[in-house]
Formats: sequence, structure tokens, C-alpha cells
Amino acid sequence: MIPDVRMDRPDGSWGLVREAWGRVGAVLVHGGEEGWETSDAAVDGLLSPREGERYRGIRHAVARRRHLASRALLKHTVGAVLGVRPGEVELGREPGGRPLLCGRPGLSVSLTHTRGLLAVALSRVGPVGADAERAARGLAGTGLEHRMCTPAERAALAELPAGRRNARLLELWTLKEAYSKGLGLGMRLPFSTAGFVLEADGTPRREPGGAPRGEPSWEFATVRPAGLHVVSTALRRTAWCTG
Repeated sequence: MIPDVRMDRPDGSWGLVREAWGRVGAVLVHGGEEGWETSDAAVDGLLSPREGERYRGIRHAVARRRHLASRALLKHTVGAVLGVRPGEVELGREPGGRPLLCGRPGLSVSLTHTRGLLAVALSRVGPVGADAERAARGLAGTGLEHRMCTPAERAALAELPAGRRNARLLELWTLKEAYSKGLGLGMRLPFSTAGFVLEADGTPRREPGGAPRGEPSWEFATVRPAGLHVVSTALRRTAWCTG
């Protein structure tokens, strides 16, 4: 399971992040948007020329602020665990759209944000994916479960009290998004083919027989920062990351 650490501003204490990184080789860092908002005056010191060009091309003001804040969280997180300045960290994209840290092939990264929350998952032990949603988002009763759930998931949802179904759908949605990001597929994974069940202790895992034959084992987790958001992660431990 990836440890999660709350960081609401750049000048907070990064000790828990470094400890988790050293112990597990992966960490999920999340925080509120307000503490990570960065002024335009600081853009040149934080973003590379290529990143800056992309940022300035975002026309919607809210999207621009959130984009820059998420990059600030990412760069400070990487800087804290690697001992480099945030401005030395550059985010790029693989041809398929998966984010990558330029010049740092031993690291995997995933960014996610929703209203009020930013999160970054970082790993040196294998591919990682993360996704976040507001806990108040309503999914139950919209028909989405018929498009995104496996038959076993729909049966399990039907057995839940009506008041718990939305929370479970949010868990499933974020787990499938995180898994798809970890695979490098973005939204191209058919969600109705990737099913999840809960262990007795609440830990999510793939449905029995649901993983493709020969696929390395994935670790999944869901956390609820302050009860206001649902954040899920997917991590596949491999031998290609050396730290």
C-alpha cells in the first residue's frame, strides 16, 4: 500500500514524505488547492520553457490556476525526495499521454486533481496511477454503473444499502481510473472489464480471475482526505526501477 501524506503548502515539513519514500519507494502526496496556488511571477522559476508554453496556452482561468498548482505540488514533492530544486524538475509526456519526469527514467508519476484537492503519486519501484474525486459527487442512480461495472460489481452494489452505493461507486471509479493510468492507457481501458472486490480488511483487489494471465501483481488503495475526497492509487512493483 502506498503511504499517503497531507501537504498543504510548499514550506511545510517534508519529513514524512521522505520517510515514506525511503521505506516504501512510493508515496501519495495530496493537499488543498489554495496552499499550492502560484503567481504568474513565479512561473519562469518553476516551469521549463516547454512547460511554460503549455501553461500559457490554457485559456480558462480556473484551469490555469489548477494546472500550475498541481505542477508546484509535483515539483516540490520530487524535489523533496531527490534533494533537488523544484525548478530542476520537468514534466513531459510519453507518446500515449502518460506523464513522465524528463531525464529521470527510474521514476513513475501520476497527477490528479479535482475541486479542492491536488494529488501526486510518485514511485521508484514500478508504474503508478492515481485518481481523485469529490466525495459529494453523485454517481448512483445516473446509470453509470451499467457502463462502468462488471456483473459481479453490479450484483455487489445491489446488495448494499442505498445510502452506501454512491460511496462504493466513487471507490470503483477512482480505482479503475488509477489502474488505467498506471497501465498508461488513460481513458482507453474498458472499465466494465476491470472489476474490483474488497478484502475482509477493506483493501481493494482485482476480481478473482480478472487480471490478464501473466500480468504482474498490482497493489491498490483508497484514502479519503478529510472525508471530502476519494483518492485511489494503483502500483505495480517491477524490477525496472532502481531508485
